[in-house]
Amino acid sequence: LMPEMLPDRPPETPPRIPDFALLRPVGEGGFGRVWLATNETTGRLRAIKLIPLRGSRFDQAGREIAAITRFERDFAVDHPNLLPIDHVGRTEEYLFYVMDPADDLKGGKASVDPKYCPATLRNELKAGPLPPEECVANARAILNALAALHSRGMVHRDVKPANCLYVDGTLKLADFGLLTAADPTVSRLGTEAYMPPDGRMDTRADVYAAGLVLYEMFTGRPPESFPRLGERAGDVLADPTLGA
Repeated sequence: LMPEMLPDRPPETPPRIPDFALLRPVGEGGFGRVWLATNETTGRLRAIKLIPLRGSRFDQAGREIAAITRFERDFAVDHPNLLPIDHVGRTEEYLFYVMDPADDLKGGKASVDPKYCPATLRNELKAGPLPPEECVANARAILNALAALHSRGMVHRDVKPANCLYVDGTLKLADFGLLTAADPTVSRLGTEAYMPPDGRMDTRADVYAAGLVLYEMFTGRPPESFPRLGERAGDVLADPTLGA
């Protein structure tokens, strides 16, 4: 789960999080919601993911705490293609963690402008396939991020366009709530469309999911269409960047 444009809905009362004023939801998924927020002391704009502590048949909050603890322990030095977590906390109702917000999809940094739409790869792909040079640059960023995780014995388990976002123009892999030790017996959790058919959720599952994300960037088609290139076949094969 990372920030992405939400459908119009009636305003809701934001939850109370210490030291932050929550402005509006900018992304959501099965286990939590991401809010755009400001630091009440500095005014700095942040993205805050909230995971309810109650009301789910899964102990997602406990899983996320374990995953974030592992991530913070093994990534004391920031990696340029992994989104850092600035702060983790909890209230009576929520586990929350604080991150950099994604850039604006239309250009520039995040803002409180109601028209702000987070620059996730998912939102970018709504306009169709990406230019070849951007496809290659994004592919390198995603694979570099995964190589860093895998070199430390970890598997992400939820690689998808919604979890790839741009911060200061750099693509970063985000949402480490399903991060765990790489093992062939790891539980089958994540987003179904990006899971490998054999059900193995080790490092090879991350590589499989990354391949589907690259396919989407090259073709503009959903992962369910893989490996068909459709009307993009000629363009992909003829382009010296993509056909190499």
